[in-house]
Amino acid sequence: MIRTLIGIVIFLMVGLIILISDNIFSHNEYYCDGTVIKTNYQPAQIQTGVGYGNTSNGGSGVVVTTSSSPDEYILFLSTNKGTIKAQTNMDNYLKLKKGNEIKIYIERGGIIGINWGFFAY
Repeated sequence: MIRTLIGIVIFLMVGLIILISDNIFSHNEYYCDGTVIKTNYQPAQIQTGVGYGNTSNGGSGVVVTTSSSPDEYILFLSTNKGTIKAQTNMDNYLKLKKGNEIKIYIERGGIIGINWGFFAY
């Protein structure tokens, strides 16, 4: 029973290491050209939660959790491969208008080749 549990934990850890490494060693490859259909700005978000719980020494206390996400500059693009949602930087986002042409890149993992997302520059 314990050997099986240890084996499962090791298997999951190796898988996680491979996924993280694939993302770390990823690179951008040209995918295709696209036409801007729509632009969308998603502002940074910070969410906080407060709760009350027990501590490890038997006492009780307040628990505060916080999560955040950065600003996102999103483009919806029409391509010969269909409609693509891609991220871009603030400078491109401010310059681009509906109907502009732009090159689309795909972030491909460097170890097992997972497609991590589309980016427009």
